[in-house]
Amino acid sequence: MRMSNFKTFLKNQLTGINTFLVLLIYTVLSLVVTYPLIFNFNNCIIGIGSGSHLWNFWWFKRQLFELHKFPLPYIKHTGLMYYPIGQSLYILDPLNALLSIPFQIIFNLPVSYNIIIILNLVLGCFFAYLLVKYLTNNRLAGFVSGIIYGCSPYMLSSINNGWSEAVNICWIPLGVLYLYKLLEENKKKYIVITALFLSLVAFSSWYYGIYICIFTVLFILFHSFSFTKKDFKEKPKAMPLL
Repeated sequence: MRMSNFKTFLKNQLTGINTFLVLLIYTVLSLVVTYPLIFNFNNCIIGIGSGSHLWNFWWFKRQLFELHKFPLPYIKHTGLMYYPIGQSLYILDPLNALLSIPFQIIFNLPVSYNIIIILNLVLGCFFAYLLVKYLTNNRLAGFVSGIIYGCSPYMLSSINNGWSEAVNICWIPLGVLYLYKLLEENKKKYIVITALFLSLVAFSSWYYGIYICIFTVLFILFHSFSFTKKDFKEKPKAMPLL
């Protein structure tokens, strides 16, 4: 019994080490593909058109800490842009703006923005790795899939163009992973977890919110149809027993 416990403990430790190494490799890879950002982290922001998103990050923090209001994604009117006429606008990436607040408290705005971009790269790779590893039970397949997903041309071009809402791809594989677990394992705890991650997908980008809703409906229908076919095939075997 003790030997069995030791083997379980050792296996868990090795799993933890492997997970850490995967995260470390993805982090190094993210710094490589965004080079030379690592040497200009404090005084530059990555992306050609990042200025408007940087303003959104600042606006979110200002609403919460200075005006003591919860910042809605839709701003009816502000005189802080295009003065004196002002401007109505949407905050396209409210989740990134919200997550950037702790970093804005510690660092300046450019550093906070750069950290959010790097985190999205690392987590995009890692969550895709978790999804594929769960589906295939193969770490190598998951690792390679994480690189393909997180460092795809779409992701890198979105970073280069400064579309921070499009960089929010990391929550999609995590939402799909727990949706699959919910339908396969049928555990109640996965209902809340799945709803949380799917909501994060929608909150991260309105585009991805629409896509994940369509995917969820189709996936549930497909999954239900698969089980219906399976049950239909198994019924004739049980009929002679009646």
